[in-house]
Amino acid sequence: MFFLFVICDAGACDYLTYRNAVDQLGVAPFISMQKDESCVSWHTANAPTTKSACNDPGHVIRNHVTTPFLIRMGLTDESLSPQLVAAGFTVPDAGLMTPATFARLIQQQLRALGTLQTTAEEGSAIATAPAVFAPTCKHHETLTEALVYQVEIDAGMKLLDVAQNWFTGGSPTVVVANSPADNFCPP
Repeated sequence: MFFLFVICDAGACDYLTYRNAVDQLGVAPFISMQKDESCVSWHTANAPTTKSACNDPGHVIRNHVTTPFLIRMGLTDESLSPQLVAAGFTVPDAGLMTPATFARLIQQQLRALGTLQTTAEEGSAIATAPAVFAPTCKHHETLTEALVYQVEIDAGMKLLDVAQNWFTGGSPTVVVANSPADNFCPP
């Protein structure tokens, strides 16, 4: 994350400018950063000047993952949101990134996943819209029993309920909390 702060200190503090700078530098400064090949192929053929979007995992998920998937993400993720806030990114029409802005953006993006078949760049190749479970919980790592089985949204909807709906064609398959009052998060 140190490299992110150096880029922002140099004046590239909106996310798109940051991603373009990362693309110009290549993947060397980022050990785990890789471009999705279907994204690169699509952008090369359809929008070559926007290929830098392919180093953004969010863009790839929202536009190029055609395999069915389920996302579980806390809207106030204690691992991701502090890094983006500390980087000093600006958000169009909202100013500097704050924890509340992060939560609102993630909330909007996760709700929109239910319409990927019509909104994604490769939407026509997406046979099954993703499922989403997004409480306001701050926990990043949720594989412990309490964090999987006890989190509820809207007084009773749990991750495994959403997964079962998704597998069986039921609904809802996109469940996103509106506020902390809408869910239960174990300590």
